Amino acid sequence: MIAKIHPSKLRGEVSAPPSKSHTHRALLASAFAPGKSLIYNPLFCDDTRETIRALEKLGAGFEIYPDRIIVRGRKPERRDLLSLEIPASGSTLRMLVPPLKGFVERLEIKTTPRMLERLASPDLEQLAGLNISFRDGKVILEGRLQGGSISIEPVVTTQWLSGLIFALPFLPGSEIRTSYPLAGSYPALTLEVAQAFGINFRFRNGSLRAENHYLPAEYRVEGDYSAAANWLVAGSFSSDLRVGGLNPASQQPDSQLFAHLSAMGVPHKYENGYFSCGAPKPLAAEIDVSRTPDLFPVLAALASVRPGVTRISGLKKLKYKESDRAEMTARGLGMLGADIKLLTEEAVIVGKEMLAGGVEIDAAGDHRLIMAFAILSGKIKEPFAIRSAEGVSKSYPDFFKTFLSLGGRVEFL
Repeated sequence: MIAKIHPSKLRGEVSAPPSKSHTHRALLASAFAPGKSLIYNPLFCDDTRETIRALEKLGAGFEIYPDRIIVRGRKPERRDLLSLEIPASGSTLRMLVPPLKGFVERLEIKTTPRMLERLASPDLEQLAGLNISFRDGKVILEGRLQGGSISIEPVVTTQWLSGLIFALPFLPGSEIRTSYPLAGSYPALTLEVAQAFGINFRFRNGSLRAENHYLPAEYRVEGDYSAAANWLVAGSFSSDLRVGGLNPASQQPDSQLFAHLSAMGVPHKYENGYFSCGAPKPLAAEIDVSRTPDLFPVLAALASVRPGVTRISGLKKLKYKESDRAEMTARGLGMLGADIKLLTEEAVIVGKEMLAGGVEIDAAGDHRLIMAFAILSGKIKEPFAIRSAEGVSKSYPDFFKTFLSLGGRVEFL
């Protein structure tokens, strides 16, 4: 699908979609909890549906309604062989493997060539006790996850650490040892959700232990900062756009968005449950997205039309995303007319008042790129087209519907 974006200002009020990160984690924890759980306000998207399908193969049951999911969970059973299909959701695969490898001798996961590329990172080698191979479009994991003292230091992704956190209640007497700072991280979000489903954690001197078993619970998913960032940045082009549904005390790493916006001279405020942003002030800005890599495309888009020079560092993880995200962001913005240079692990962007547009760019099906390019509608001179725009359904199926409701103009070709 090609989305042709026309110049248009976005105005009005919008609620953030439910958090994809919270939904994934609530689905996993509830599936491991024998009995009936309720998840309110879940996100329904391609990725979370992959999680549901994988958990159904483990014997968990799901009743799906527009505003909630009823989950009938069960403790995983010991198996010699389990075959799953997880095409594109890195969160699903990485967080599900560690708990399953305490029960399954041979785990085969059919996936896509791009996912196999994303998995081949130093993090995978830290899963002690597993023999891992890639062949016939599958990742094959043999052996059992070793308990005891499990050491892991995230390099490219924290999702394996989150998977080990989910596995810890199934490994009595074991501990996870890491120097990774948990506060304000995705593993901290994992701990928060697992605690909501009955697990007690103790973290002391770099050692994490778990007590109790997964228990059924009722859980409400909060709004997603990663997706809402697009509307908030669009709000800096129009003072008439407000974003609600976000938890000001959220554990989501992308809630650091406001620190990045402040560094880029964008004023923001929170009133009556809504966030809003103002026009950027001219200044030189330096930000590090090593712990918020999903924000890079939208912050780079903002930097391209913000007065001043912006240096964005911490890009190492981006090559392991749905696309080589730093490269594809720089290429797309450059085609639109932005002044952006991609260095080894840093982007240097000189802002312009407007971008030319008038081109067709490839988003490689990457949902973060599609949204970041689209919200530049308020800063382009001529319409431009985004190829493979259907990829937005990976995390935000209603993105273009919301875009239109806020006054955006788009044609689907």
